[in-house]
This record gives sequence, C-alpha cells and structure tokens, in this order.
Amino acid sequence: MRKIFVEINPGSWKSIQELASTRGRLRTAFWKRLDGGRLRYTHAPIRFFYDDPYWALLASYVSGDGDLTRDSGVRFYDRERDTLDVIRKTVSEKLEYEFPRPSFQLNQYGRGEWVIKTRHSAVHFILIEFYRIPIGRKKRGASLPLPILISKNTEVKRAAIAGSISSDGYVSSHKSKGRFIPTIGVLSTISAVKACAIYRLLKDLGYHSDMFTSTYPSPFTGRPVTQIGVVVHRHFEVVQLFFDTMPYLVKPSRVQRWLQLLADPDFYKRVRIRSPRIPPLLRKASMKTSGHRRRYLHILVDIASLHGIGVGLWGAKHWTKTHRVGSVPLPVIVECCRILGENLLEYVSAQLAPLLWLHEAIDYGSLVALRGIEPVLDLERMATALFKSS
Repeated sequence: MRKIFVEINPGSWKSIQELASTRGRLRTAFWKRLDGGRLRYTHAPIRFFYDDPYWALLASYVSGDGDLTRDSGVRFYDRERDTLDVIRKTVSEKLEYEFPRPSFQLNQYGRGEWVIKTRHSAVHFILIEFYRIPIGRKKRGASLPLPILISKNTEVKRAAIAGSISSDGYVSSHKSKGRFIPTIGVLSTISAVKACAIYRLLKDLGYHSDMFTSTYPSPFTGRPVTQIGVVVHRHFEVVQLFFDTMPYLVKPSRVQRWLQLLADPDFYKRVRIRSPRIPPLLRKASMKTSGHRRRYLHILVDIASLHGIGVGLWGAKHWTKTHRVGSVPLPVIVECCRILGENLLEYVSAQLAPLLWLHEAIDYGSLVALRGIEPVLDLERMATALFKSS
C-alpha cells in the first residue's frame, strides 16, 4: 500500500501507518478517527466523512458502473457525459476533490462511453478498505458495500439507492386495460448477492420491492445470461422513492423520465390516500360548494370527473363514510383542500410532495424545504423543460 497521509488537525499530516493499529481490514475505530479529515498521497487531498451520504453515493455508483485497479486506479463510466459531470461537480463541492474531466472511449464490447479515470491513492484506499469494493470488473459475487448495509444513517441508505438507480437502474411505465403501471428498476444485475442486498436495503427503508429473474443469450458470446432485477411498482412508493432519493440522483435523463412519469395525469389520478381525517374534509368541501346538504355527493362526482376519475354517487358516498374509511384519489383531496383553504400536508403525506409539486399544488421551494436537502440536479429547470416540450 502506498504511503497515504491524513490531516485530522489543520496543518498536521500523519501517515496512515502511524495511525493504524491493526493489519488487514482496518477497524471501525480507526475510520471514525479519520472522520472529517483529508487524505492524500501526491494528488490533491479528498475529505473523508465516516457516515456520509455523498461518499455512499460515490461508492454505490462505482460498485455499479465502475471498477478499481491494482495500481490505485479508480474508474467509473456512463454512456451520457452529463451523468459524470454531475458526479464530478458533486464530489468537488461535498468532498473537496475534483475528479479529472470525462473522456470518451470504446469499452470491451465496442460501445462508446464516457469515462472518468484517476489514480488517486487516497480515493482508492477508501473505496477498497472502507467500502470493500473488490479490485477488477464486476463479478457475480459482487455486493453492495457493507458500511452502507449496516449504517444507521437513513440518508446513507437513500444515497446508495440513488447511486444504484443512476448506474444500474431504469424507469419505465405502461398502460394496460385502463391501468397505469409504473416500474422503477432500482437494480439490474447478474449478481444475486447484490440483488439481495438492495432488496434488504429497500425493506429497511419501508419499501415493498419485487425481485425477478430473466435469462437471455448474450449478444456478444451467445451464452445464456441470467439477469436479476429489483423493482418498485406501487404508485405511492414510486413517488416516495423519488422523494427519498431526489437529493442524490445524478443521471439527468433517468430523472427526466421519472418526472415525466409523475407528471402524467393518469398516474396522478391513480394515487389514493386512506385516512380517517379525509371523509369529514370531503363532506365539508362539497357542502360548501353546493350550498345544499343533499347535493354534496354530486359535487364530489363532478370534482372526480374533472380529473378523469369515474365514480357514481354511491361510490362518492363511500369516500365520506367515517366508520369505514376507503381510499380516495389524491386529486379529489387536493381540490377539497383548495376549496376550504386547508393545509394540504395535514391530510397528505409529505412523501407525496414531488407529485403535488408537479401538479402545481405546492411550489418547488416547499418541496425542497420538506425534503430538507437541496438536490444535486436542477429539478425545477428540468420540470420547466418537460412542460414546455409537452
């Protein structure tokens, strides 16, 4: 191992060997001692934080679309330069080290891709010793870095999920027999170990994900390849996942597709809320609009039909039964809150804020304030471009 130096106290540099008191994999106490310090060999230093979401984002992305070499090399890639530019900018701001600019090359399959390469020994040291990313290309036994799996910091886990979606994930949807079916691919991999790790991570965060396998002939060798996917399907959780991961998403084109999915009126009307506070809200709003106690159900039917939601009088009455709470379409709740001047977030979970923002129920500043962390991508600009194109 090259002699790496660390600055824990300003102006005082010590070698890792002087600080370490064990061989092999370094102990947790050692890494906690380095928390907040800067590490370097001969290049510009990089700041290390023990339980930092931006380090988890970088490690998750490298473990997906990247690799390490034996000579302290770190490489990660993408077919779109914008993705690497975002990672480079984020690392520069958060970890105080600026990766080299991306370069274009052909990979082993003859396909073009943008690549960032560096031989920064300190970055290599942290990724291999702390995050335990193996040297070489991705293998069938590769997994998610252990410090992420055992972390008690929820933001670390969310950042790792965002890194997986940005590198090895996808966003898709289709409509079948009047149903809008969204799919957020959190991971697509040949490693069963990594798929199980992502599945466990999503479960820890409260998601009901699905895992599936598909086998197809490799376009390069012709041999069968088994791909394992981990996906999130439920409408509420598709929005919740965006809310949780949006500060760390780094692939603009994938985020653009996700925004397009959430902005679709057919998706919006499929999200339903169940709460004992909603039936009184619906009755009060519809009675205020109708001015007549016996016509309030007609008002609810009219509100629903404005958003393309078909419901009869008896269906609307079911929404207003306090003793048997049913699930109510989100657009109806939003409109009733507007009629009464009520705070929408008292009736709707803050995790649905991206959907409320895209359908103009709240503004972008409120979305960021609810999440508490500024996204690395300019989501407001992306949404504006989306609406202009449509």
